[in-house]
Amino acid sequence: MVLRGRTLYAVLNHGAPHGVYIAHLDEELRTGVITHRLTDRALDLPTTLARHGCRLYVVNSQLDAPPGRPPYTVSALGDPTCTAP
Repeated sequence: MVLRGRTLYAVLNHGAPHGVYIAHLDEELRTGVITHRLTDRALDLPTTLARHGCRLYVVNSQLDAPPGRPPYTVSALGDPTCTAP
């Protein structure tokens, strides 16, 4: 997860569609409302993420890949909350 101000970014890799979920939190950072859900075919069991500039970098675990394959990939997605010019 990444917390930036009152915006929380989190990855989900089970249950609902795999992806990045973005929530706007209340002033106490205790509750929030999901404002964006980012899904992409490149997201393969996402495990964590980082934000840099207006991009989100999502680490894919690939735990379901056969042995001998690289242990992970990183997918870059645009941040829909970014207001940079």
